[in-house]
Amino acid sequence: MFTSSLRAPPIEFQRGICQDLAPILASCQLKRVVIVHGTLRTRVQSVIEQIRQTIDVVAQIEVHDEPSLPALERHLQGFQGLIVDGLIAIGGGSVLDMTKALAGLIPAKHPVMTYLEVVGDGRALEQQPLPWIAIPTTAGTGSEMTKNAVIDIPDAQRKVSLRDSKLLPAIALVDPAFTDDTPKAVTLACGLDAVTQCIEPYLSNKRSFLTDSLVEPVIPRALQALHRLMSQETSEDRDTLAYTSMIGGVALANSGLGVVHGFAGPLGSMTGAGGGRLRVVATDGHRLALATGPDRVEAADTGVIIPRKGVLELSRLLEGDAPLELTIGSNHIRATNEQFTFTSKLVDGKFPDYERVIPKNADKSVVGDRAELKQAFTRTAILSNEKYRGVRLKLSDNNLDITANNPEQEQAEEVVAVDYTGAELEIGFNVSYLLDVLSVLSQSQVKLSLSDEASSALLEHAEPPSDQEPERLYVVMPMRL
Repeated sequence: MFTSSLRAPPIEFQRGICQDLAPILASCQLKRVVIVHGTLRTRVQSVIEQIRQTIDVVAQIEVHDEPSLPALERHLQGFQGLIVDGLIAIGGGSVLDMTKALAGLIPAKHPVMTYLEVVGDGRALEQQPLPWIAIPTTAGTGSEMTKNAVIDIPDAQRKVSLRDSKLLPAIALVDPAFTDDTPKAVTLACGLDAVTQCIEPYLSNKRSFLTDSLVEPVIPRALQALHRLMSQETSEDRDTLAYTSMIGGVALANSGLGVVHGFAGPLGSMTGAGGGRLRVVATDGHRLALATGPDRVEAADTGVIIPRKGVLELSRLLEGDAPLELTIGSNHIRATNEQFTFTSKLVDGKFPDYERVIPKNADKSVVGDRAELKQAFTRTAILSNEKYRGVRLKLSDNNLDITANNPEQEQAEEVVAVDYTGAELEIGFNVSYLLDVLSVLSQSQVKLSLSDEASSALLEHAEPPSDQEPERLYVVMPMRL
């Protein structure tokens, strides 16, 4: 006789389940929520708009990186004085883990470290967490099924868990349509993560009849689907990977994982192996540019400051697709390929905390044609103040009104059709900064994310980059006009 049990949240697994959320939101009895999300892709934006039309959204939190202790504590401070009765997570594993941690710690009586394993006391949560809804948009982590949130502790150089059975979501809405047309590199990384999280519970010494019956038929189907998706896009294979990710989450939550994940926690924090990519950041105090390369690099987690002259000279030399080897010393950096060897001194100092500058809670999103916007800004710039180069942007429903004037009482005005629905907003920018960004973005559609007239703007591609493109985003400070 077999005796076994499974613990999992209520699950709705269905392609298109998120097209009508009103009945589900009503059943959860949530009235004032905070939405936590990742990159605002078109499908995610439509879900957020649907939620906003149904219940009161008091704030949005944008998460781009794996949850860390500093980021978690910063978000918790933002909840002070905020009255909410739940959270909704729309994103990948990092978004789900951050939401899970916030749901558990907002009502908590003690500091975060009281509840963290290994580096803290690992105490159970005394208070009931806020209810939260999980809407995964990737097929990899299965975090919507688990009772723990993984938190990076930079000072300890390791990742630890906030774990409590009360952290399961009120409901998990798994809609495979979110993963359609995911770039192949991301599909492969997430898919192998999902398969691994089915294999490890199958080999665990805490495995059970029920967990075996879940993962055993899934593993070969998932590998076949992953192989097919490398050559062609099919909704059936996307559904299979989403199901695999969900089942892996259920299995690992009930039978545990193995030594692979035991190593992955500390290694990911010490070496940056979780991302494993080269990131370049530049700022002059008024604007910031960030690019993360598409290819994995073999390097320890480190950061250096290269002088502006060195960057300009290296960019001049970099032509073609020849592989480049970077060697970083204590006070020099060397770049080498088949055509040249370039060496530059490093700047001795600490680079500003650029993560704090990147807007995280922008609740207004504008999507428009890059070429049309560039032409409109170029024309209005002609009559802008020659010294300050200021232009005023006025947003209304599906319209962007751009105006500029100068001391000679001359004025230019352009109206551009954009995708925007929200409150009217007026904000000023240095038009040269906007044109610089639009000149280097490559997609036909670009997105501008804003909060208010006094906050920085985030400019980026409207859609995720392809496998061969770097991830790019740009931050521009507003100016008073």
